[in-house]
Amino acid sequence: MSLEDFVEALPHFGYQLQLASGEVENKLTTKDDMRSFLNALFGGSGDAFDVKSGIKFENLTTLKKTKLLSEAVSTVC
Repeated sequence: MSLEDFVEALPHFGYQLQLASGEVENKLTTKDDMRSFLNALFGGSGDAFDVKSGIKFENLTTLKKTKLLSEAVSTVC
């Protein structure tokens, strides 16, 4: 089953299309971009992710910091 067919059957996995498209890699070009992405990925509170469409890049920097991403990890990026 293709990813497209899978997402058509289960729309809540639509974010997988964005992850597979290369868009994320193209948009995250700096260490700050990567920190913001990891913050969103590990639960930073705010509106930066939708299960049907994926990452809302314009909102990444507005998220409150997650407790799940340590300062040590975020400085490696």
